[in-house]
Amino acid sequence: VLAIVFGAIVAASSDLAFDVEGYTFILLNDAFTAATGVYTKKKLGDQELGKYGVLFYNSLIIVFPTILASALTGDLHKAVTFRDWAK
Repeated sequence: VLAIVFGAIVAASSDLAFDVEGYTFILLNDAFTAATGVYTKKKLGDQELGKYGVLFYNSLIIVFPTILASALTGDLHKAVTFRDWAK
């Protein structure tokens, strides 16, 4: 976690187009990524799912929001009607 934060600070130190809001989002992303890693590691120990079990359930949960988002943006229709699928 410290390496990620240090890397963000080093990158920001020489940025001519420094934007406080942008770097705030970057640091929040770093914090949430670290929290996700800790939470996943803790759950792996409790449930004994293994890394593939976590991957399976993560994919199973996210497939429905992904289909919904792609349907709302029109990307699902473009994918279904893509003419080069048969080639």
